[in-house]
Amino acid sequence: MLNGKEPAVTRQLLAHDDKGNETPFWPPDIDDGGVEPPVGEYYVSVFKGPGQGQTRRVIRREGERLVLDKPWAEQPTSESIVAVGTAYYQNLIVGNNASDGMTGIQLWISCIENIIAGNSIARQRKEGIFLYANGTTLASSMPRSWNRGISPLFFNQLEGTRVDECSAGALVTSGDFPDLPIEFPRALGNTLRHNSFIRSRTDGVIVASRKKAKVGKVDTTVGKDDTSPSIVGTIVEFNVVRDASIAYHAGGSVDGVVFRRNHAYFWYPVNNDSISNVAFQIDAKDAANIAIEANTVEGIKGVDDAYIIKEHRGYESNVFQKNQKK
Repeated sequence: MLNGKEPAVTRQLLAHDDKGNETPFWPPDIDDGGVEPPVGEYYVSVFKGPGQGQTRRVIRREGERLVLDKPWAEQPTSESIVAVGTAYYQNLIVGNNASDGMTGIQLWISCIENIIAGNSIARQRKEGIFLYANGTTLASSMPRSWNRGISPLFFNQLEGTRVDECSAGALVTSGDFPDLPIEFPRALGNTLRHNSFIRSRTDGVIVASRKKAKVGKVDTTVGKDDTSPSIVGTIVEFNVVRDASIAYHAGGSVDGVVFRRNHAYFWYPVNNDSISNVAFQIDAKDAANIAIEANTVEGIKGVDDAYIIKEHRGYESNVFQKNQKK
């Protein structure tokens, strides 16, 4: 779908056989100079079922069979949901300095097992680090379409990077179209460790996707009120967040988030005097699988301060709403 109005790719536009059955798109075997990359630039990722989270590179096609570069650690079965597409796979983004731009470093659609380490990012208009998965169509095979499809954000690692004065320090999210069911996570097993996020204008670290439906408002559209987790198994540990309105934030459509052994400073209060700063914000009131363990928080004098809310659950009743009612 495009902006929630017209379909970017409909099933009728996809390839079909003489019996009217949808057929897969086969990329060229070699680089033929066209717009489509050759089959050796494609990857197979398992989204659900046996073998979940694994990715393998395609080395060639034999008829309707894709040959992979190495065996599966756990063999997918007919119950597994598998996606095939191009990807940014197993790269190192190390030792860069990015300042005064739009976004410092982003992993944008189909980014798998990459490492971002030892970078310095400052004064971005948007997020310092932007990690993004995608889920915008049910079509099993589709022609080229910008920012569309089902694409993974699997097992990427952000480590030892400093981010100063950006909107959010780091955002882990999935661009799920609101009229589609989740069914399986698009973002899985990402880790943020040993990073510093200084004076973020919004959150220091936020892990969030689809927002939960408001109480009393029910939309019967498929997927509209689906709060199934699109982001699963995110580890946030040994990080420092200083001077953000919310230091660490788990938003909607997430599961299995671990906030462990992090530190939150509030030396220069970002919010006005009528609202408190929050160290850990969990939007879902019943998020049993969001772990907050062995973290430390300090205020302007280097010790605990009464104006800091260490943990708050349920965003609809958040203290930040108080200021909006005035």
